[in-house]
Amino acid sequence: MIFPFLAEGDKVLDIGCGGGRLGEMILKSSKCPENLKYTGIEKLPRGGEPIEVIEYDGNKLPMEAESFDVVILADVLHHEKNPLQLLKEGGRVSKKRVIIKDHKKDFIFDQLRISILDSMANKPHGIECIYKYYTLNEWHRIIAEAKLNIEKEQLAINLYQWFFNIIFGQNLQYFCVCIK
Repeated sequence: MIFPFLAEGDKVLDIGCGGGRLGEMILKSSKCPENLKYTGIEKLPRGGEPIEVIEYDGNKLPMEAESFDVVILADVLHHEKNPLQLLKEGGRVSKKRVIIKDHKKDFIFDQLRISILDSMANKPHGIECIYKYYTLNEWHRIIAEAKLNIEKEQLAINLYQWFFNIIFGQNLQYFCVCIK
């Protein structure tokens, strides 16, 4: 999903990179563009990440404007008390694109299903879960408020094996590529 939006020589910033697994997967893939430079930034680095990780205070990114070609926010914004501020910061340091992969709720039980998934994935790493997930309309609003425009949007993603996709995948997943 991400590879079509990366180009040869791009500098990529993965905000909230966690253990760096996404960066490692991208860099090791045969689809990875030549000379891609991949950096992670994290409030709570875990240590031993397979990519370079910069620690920051969780507020303003310590990078100059437009210092990266692509910024990735993968399953990060729903952990932020001020997601709009982080999305604006991602837009500020990006020259080309901001890629968002997060959760989306459509129905009343979606909140519960995403909360269970969020807890299982994050509590073991000491990551705070605030259980704030957006509807599609709320995603559109926050993206517009961050002064970004949607280039591509995917409203359902199959990330897991078929059984887990039924419970935690598909329509609960949101993917969006934004341009300035």
